[in-house]
Amino acid sequence: MAAAGPDMGLQSTKVVILEGDPILAAVTLETGESAENEADILAGLHEVVSARVLALLNRVGIEEKFVITGGIGKNVGVVTKLGEKLDGIKIIIPAEPQIAGAVGAALFAFDRAIASFSMAYADQNESDHATLERAVRQGKVQAVFEEVQ
Repeated sequence: MAAAGPDMGLQSTKVVILEGDPILAAVTLETGESAENEADILAGLHEVVSARVLALLNRVGIEEKFVITGGIGKNVGVVTKLGEKLDGIKIIIPAEPQIAGAVGAALFAFDRAIASFSMAYADQNESDHATLERAVRQGKVQAVFEEVQ
């Protein structure tokens, strides 16, 4: 039996076919036999997940190198399988990929919040200025203009 650990699936030398949902999959070997150990099952899961990631990458486009964020970056088996499929394209994984994704999401939300606040502030400023002009025209407020020297 393979030694337990994050790269256990990499210790399998058998090709595993997963049918249906990869999490609830019926696992069979390419020969039709049932998978008998965790390493074979994990190897199959790594294969399916890396294939799904590759399909997403192909949809958005792949550069010379790219960064994996989120929990998948901690999965040695998936990252290794994906590296094999990418044939030399450099995969960059931050020290804490799941935090990098969270920080990116927070920065995106912050950017949207600042933009929203800025637009609301500008609208309020315009409204306040229009109210002031109206009050000056109606004589409710006296406008004093000083010359700047």
